[in-house]
Amino acid sequence: MVVELHLARSPNVKIISQLAQEYGILESAREMGKDNDYCILCGLCVRACNEVVKAGAIQFAGSGVNKVVESPFSKTAEDCIACGSCAFICPTGIIKKNDLLSTFLCSPEGCEPTGPKREILNWKVEQKLKECKKCGNPYAPEQHLEKVKQEQYLPTEFFDICPSCRQYPVIDEDKCLGCGGCMDNCPCGALELDDKGGYDKKAHVYTQNCTACHSCELVCPMQAIS
Repeated sequence: MVVELHLARSPNVKIISQLAQEYGILESAREMGKDNDYCILCGLCVRACNEVVKAGAIQFAGSGVNKVVESPFSKTAEDCIACGSCAFICPTGIIKKNDLLSTFLCSPEGCEPTGPKREILNWKVEQKLKECKKCGNPYAPEQHLEKVKQEQYLPTEFFDICPSCRQYPVIDEDKCLGCGGCMDNCPCGALELDDKGGYDKKAHVYTQNCTACHSCELVCPMQAIS
């Protein structure tokens, strides 16, 4: 019954069609009606925004057949930092996120460039993108970076360059003592001791977790990290 109701609400959503086939449902009953809503009310975007990002920009509104996910009072989501987590986790692709390389503010007197921006159409949000000081490419919304800065206590310089231009720490194993000081002081758990047996322990950087803040370099007693 639940799958039939979903199929009636969102007949063109791929994940719903696959689920219906799995349960042997060819189509929903006629009395259920036929809509064409791509939001299946799974709530993943709401949970990501409220529990993971902790921005609290979107919520459920209404009830019954009128239940929707939207910004407060269907206006611009003032608390949205345009991180794009909602669009990333949405299983149907109904949340639209666009990165605009150039935008303009136009008036009868002419158009003034306002730089690169990210828009999330569903929440009526438009946020300015920060440009990398090294390559010049826009890479993340400024409000998103400001939130990360407040929560992670990373150096200000860390936010001046994009991930592609960051230089990750390099460890000189000949100098490394395996003391673990870098691992204990890493704010994002990107360093571990690669135990090769006996006393031969060397620090290892996992770049997939590393933010290139170089905190490890500052605490290394042997200057083995550069």
